[in-house]
This record gives sequence, C-alpha cells and structure tokens, in this order.
Amino acid sequence: MEPKTIGNLMDASRCRPNTRIFRIGRPVHEVRDNLLSIYGQLIVESGKTVRFTPEHYKAVDLAAWWLTTGQTWGLKIMGGVGTGKSTLMEAIRKFVNSYMRRVPPQQQVFINKCDASVIADSFREDSEDCQAWFRYRAVAIDDLGIEPTTVKYYGNEIMPLTDILHRRANERKITFVVTNLDKVSIRAKYGERVYDRMRDMTTIILNGESNRGSYGQRI
Repeated sequence: MEPKTIGNLMDASRCRPNTRIFRIGRPVHEVRDNLLSIYGQLIVESGKTVRFTPEHYKAVDLAAWWLTTGQTWGLKIMGGVGTGKSTLMEAIRKFVNSYMRRVPPQQQVFINKCDASVIADSFREDSEDCQAWFRYRAVAIDDLGIEPTTVKYYGNEIMPLTDILHRRANERKITFVVTNLDKVSIRAKYGERVYDRMRDMTTIILNGESNRGSYGQRI
C-alpha cells in the first residue's frame, strides 16, 4: 500500500502562499560579521577552538547573501557529518530571531527549529505540534534524512517530512534544511517531486573532516 499524504487524512487549514520576501534589512557585510561572531561563540560554548576554514567563510558569505536578498524560498545546508552544518544553522536562527525582535510585529518572521526525527515522532504520537510545521512562517529542519521515511498515523502509513517539504515549497514558506544526504539520497528518500522543489533552494555545502569529539580542531 502506498503511503497516504497527510492532506488526505486530516482537515488541515491551508495557508495562502507566502509571497512576502524574507529579507534582513541590513548590509550584507554587517549580517556576515554578526553570523561569524555568533558561529564562533557557539563553537566556543561547545568546548572547541574556533579556526574557520575557507569553506566555512564561504558558507557564511552565502548565508548572509541569502538573508539579505530573499532570492529563494529556502536554504539547505548539505555536507558530511560533523562539519559545522547544524552549528551554522543555529547561528542563523539566533541572528534572525534577535533581529526580528527589533522590527515591527507585522514584519516579524521567527525561525522555529527542530530535528527531523522529532517532527516525525510528533506525527506518530499524534502530538498537537503536528500541524504547526505546515503553518509556521519559517522553519528549520535539522538532520533531515535520519528520521523514518514513513510513520503510522491513525493506522495509515504517511510520509510526514515529504509532505511538509512539498507543501511548504508549494506555498513558498521559508524553509531551512540541514542534511548529510547528497542529491541522489534526497531523491531516493523523498521522491522526485520534493527533490525537484528542493533544487530551487539556495544550497550551502560544508565538507571536510569531522570535528566531533575533538578539541582545538579546525572548523
């Protein structure tokens, strides 16, 4: 039996497509400097030494450009395990949410961040948070790919992350994705329609040696 889409199982309130461009109203160099500062602070707080590589500077440059231009509906951060992807995403979240507290309420867009496995579990457990991942104006999905592809929901098999990504792409809602998967693996796990829409996202690639579990490493 083919997994059913969530839209066929519940009366989910569908939001109108978000046509408002997500854009930080500050110079790109200022956003870059803030991101680097927060990124470094997070690394220090984790007990590691801050030694950014050229690849990390390039990643921060691209993140700052995306935040200040609003060119695409989403940003995906790809690469190997332990290369600083999730930490960069957390730096982006902290910077954006801090900035949004200083703008008029009607312009505020806060990033809601969660692991993909926790999101999948919320559907299996019928949590009240399920529908929030469709409604939030901006979400960040960390570790996309480690969650089960399908989960049981009211006796039916559904693909929650596939449906969330597909609907958010159709409605042009701001979406961040952090994943160890490459393009081939994304297509295999989530299907052609989600893969095609994720190609429209701006992509940051962070590769190199894993920095987990060591100190004084390059990052």
